[in-house]
Amino acid sequence: MNVHIHIVTDSTAYLEQQWLKDHPFVHVVPLTVHFPDLVMEDSIENNDLFIEKLGEMKELDKIPGTSQPPPGKFVEVFTPLVEKGHEIVVITISSAMSGTYQSALNAAQVVGKDRISVIDSRTTAAAQKFLVEYAASASLEGASREELVSLVEKKKKLIKLYLLPDSLEYLRRGGRIGKAQALLGTLLNIKPVLKINEEGIIDVFDKVRTRKKAFKRIAEEIPENAVRVTVGHFKGEQYISEFKSIVEERLSREVELYEAGPVVGTHGGPGVTGVIFEIPEK
Repeated sequence: MNVHIHIVTDSTAYLEQQWLKDHPFVHVVPLTVHFPDLVMEDSIENNDLFIEKLGEMKELDKIPGTSQPPPGKFVEVFTPLVEKGHEIVVITISSAMSGTYQSALNAAQVVGKDRISVIDSRTTAAAQKFLVEYAASASLEGASREELVSLVEKKKKLIKLYLLPDSLEYLRRGGRIGKAQALLGTLLNIKPVLKINEEGIIDVFDKVRTRKKAFKRIAEEIPENAVRVTVGHFKGEQYISEFKSIVEERLSREVELYEAGPVVGTHGGPGVTGVIFEIPEK
């Protein structure tokens, strides 16, 4: 496959293995999850092991740590591509959530910033995946690096992501809310609906009683003419069918299904669900 512009992203896009095999010019640099006795690559193939280790951490009332790739990991990917004459577009997880964007920038300075463009997606998970897929398609069509950057910058403003954690415990353990707030929310069955804002920061969008009402509240935000809609989860198999049905009923069409991995699971907790959609361009 003779493609001039290669795409580099990080593991939080959770691209399917078959898709990556079909697009060998797309490269993934993994984040890592750190347990007391294990460093794990962020990959959906590690989801079951992650859940097992997470159970051990629960007794300590802590969550594992997550780390961005060091610049050297990006250098390892960039160097052979630039030496072969390729240009590179990098699409990373939101810089407000991870230092991955800065690592990629630092690596680009080392290898050759005149041939590498680094984009802060201001998002993560399936929303980041959408951007990578758009960039890959444009690269196949022969777009220039400048055209790819322009496309991704335009698309990232149109793609929205809403999240519903199953429990407030992981937000508490991660220091995002206090213990009393988590306890009160659990007792009252309050479900915080979260949204990634335009700065790439996770905000509380709404607070709803019961999961079903939260699913319906999120579905209300999806325009009927949304270009593309995906419902996703991390170990939320017990909830995702209901959520998918609610979204499909609102839109009167089927939507895609997406599975996230350990980094999302670390911060959102098992059972976190979400919806990702693209609004039409005005």
